[in-house]
Amino acid sequence: MDFIEKNRKTLFIATGIAGAVAIGVSIYALVKSNTANVHAQNQLDGFGKSGQVSQSRVFVKEKKYLDMIEKLRKALQTEKNNQLSKQFLIAVNQAILELFKNDFLKAFQEIREKRREYINEMAKYAEEYFQGSFETEKILEDASTEVFKDLGLDPAFFEDQCERVSQLDQNFPMFMLYMLESLKSQIPSKMNKKLTHQDLIEGFSYQIELLDQIDFSQFGDLTDENLLLCKQGYISDLTSIKFGFEEEDIARNPALLSTHPKIPELHNELQSKLYRQA
Repeated sequence: MDFIEKNRKTLFIATGIAGAVAIGVSIYALVKSNTANVHAQNQLDGFGKSGQVSQSRVFVKEKKYLDMIEKLRKALQTEKNNQLSKQFLIAVNQAILELFKNDFLKAFQEIREKRREYINEMAKYAEEYFQGSFETEKILEDASTEVFKDLGLDPAFFEDQCERVSQLDQNFPMFMLYMLESLKSQIPSKMNKKLTHQDLIEGFSYQIELLDQIDFSQFGDLTDENLLLCKQGYISDLTSIKFGFEEEDIARNPALLSTHPKIPELHNELQSKLYRQA
């Protein structure tokens, strides 16, 4: 069993109001683990577009990305044969983010709007949620594969090195998640006012209330882990619809999550209730 599977429960956190994300020890490991999990659920429940062969995406490689790859190729020659430095691993993840960011952000917004069309049809919402998750994670997977190919780097070796560094530095997985989540701050805000502490307090409080009010069995027969993902995605969407702010608004104002004593308290209550119901 690999590092992610052994630590999946402890590496499961909420990113603001945005929802729950299973943190990998690298962008590539995150995607590989999550995509396999969602694909397994799709096979069990018939979600997704059966019979279609998923084609690898062709990415536009702009000058910034090509410059990053050139620097990484030179750096790779100076790395130890059996060990990659933390700085090099971070730089590779940054190249992955640079390659897929435009495709990812476009798909992320389109998929979010699509699943919200079924906010009152929970079984259909669940189908769209996992189909969308698979599509966005496939973008990340294809980008990771392309970067490894451009660098001549073995993906399994890269993941092993990320695991090694994560065991030495517990902040490393969190930094990988932060890199991914910070991309969303590039999505233009639709809010007509500045996000405040009170917005988050009301949002978290509303999510806690929703957990007691909604019959989540209407999603259908999901694994415990996917039920947890879908549940938090659903209450996150309901919160955004009601209060008018999105996770990208939080990503642009991360200090709001830690600069009011009530917010961490509500966050912990929300997470505790989610896990008690799981």
